[in-house]
Amino acid sequence: MNRSIHQRSGCLRGRCRLQLSSSPSLNSAIFYAGANSVTTGIMRQWVISQKLASKNIWKVMIPPTRFEPGDHITLRNVFRGRVQTVFPSIVVLDTPELVGTWLPLDTPILNGVTDPTAPNDGGKGHLSAETMAAKEWSMAQRNWHTAGTLRLKNPRLMWSLWVFWEPGMTALRGWYINIDAPYKRTRLGFDTWDMFLDVVVQPDRKRWRYKDEDEFAEAIDAGIFDEFEAQEVRDTAAQALQIIAENRKPFNSVWGTWRPDPSWTIPQIPRDWEDV
Repeated sequence: MNRSIHQRSGCLRGRCRLQLSSSPSLNSAIFYAGANSVTTGIMRQWVISQKLASKNIWKVMIPPTRFEPGDHITLRNVFRGRVQTVFPSIVVLDTPELVGTWLPLDTPILNGVTDPTAPNDGGKGHLSAETMAAKEWSMAQRNWHTAGTLRLKNPRLMWSLWVFWEPGMTALRGWYINIDAPYKRTRLGFDTWDMFLDVVVQPDRKRWRYKDEDEFAEAIDAGIFDEFEAQEVRDTAAQALQIIAENRKPFNSVWGTWRPDPSWTIPQIPRDWEDV
């Protein structure tokens, strides 16, 4: 049965705390143990998140309440206190180490765009870094058309893994590393912040390419990132790519065989999607 969290009791009431994993083996498995391993790990992710928070860009708050598989929730990108994108989603799992959500094909979504009167731009809803820095975007409704998408994220890390399939889920299309802020748990679902730079990985995990490097450069020029933060984004992308290339749990290729519950229905945009 699909359950909307908007119909469930237990409001979080703003009580939040930062949670670190109690499993040393998990922590060591999910971070890249390279030449700079001393400076990587949970505390490094926490430091950059706190630095962003000090600039009113991001706050790391993970309340203890968890969602149940099948719940309808909302994933949002929130930049400097304003909602930028809205992705109604279905909970696959919600644990301290991994949050999985499903975004079905044709789900209604909201995108922040520079010019809402422009053509659909292939459904991308383009938003320039300059418009984003000025917080002058408009929200436009779209239907998710890329593919049914499984999104996997350790809620404390600065990246998530998106899994795409071919039409009808007949074959795996590929893996997509999205650099985004640690999750903030809300009564609607989860808030994060997309940091522009992405990595597209082929199904065999042996070939890959960076994506949106030009938009990332524009974001740096627009003052969205300082030099330290930009390097943190690059380092995070490299660490995530190492994890995927080495097929490490919990982000290993077994997720390519996952399929959604056929009884799940399309989640909808909540009325209060603007509340932050």
